[in-house]
Amino acid sequence: LDAEPGRGGCTASDECGGYLLHIRQMYAHLAEWTIFLQDDAPRHLHLSYLNMVLKAFAGGALPTLTPALFIHLNNDRHLAYWTPCLSSVTSTLGLTLVPRVATYCCSQFLVHRSLIHTRNESFYLRADLLIRRRR
Repeated sequence: LDAEPGRGGCTASDECGGYLLHIRQMYAHLAEWTIFLQDDAPRHLHLSYLNMVLKAFAGGALPTLTPALFIHLNNDRHLAYWTPCLSSVTSTLGLTLVPRVATYCCSQFLVHRSLIHTRNESFYLRADLLIRRRR
């Protein structure tokens, strides 16, 4: 992402920075659903799966199919693990500690506005500052 004059500048150049920039700039005006994709999305997801999700969305079936209001879009998963880095991040952001994290490689997902709003704007600011500090 390039810094935009008058819009708070660039958060970071990876998908996490781009997602945080969008959430922080649009927090009060988020669309009902937001799809977050990185620039090389097809390398990490099956396009036929994305097509199915988008058809469900267009047909109005998404709320019924996704009561959690969140859908991972990637196909590759990391094994469950825990590191000192993850411990530091969860502590800094005030998240509940879990014994191990199992997640998808690269963050690409569809999420409902209400799920983003379960955290206040200061949470996303802290996450943004944490990402910038690591660079």
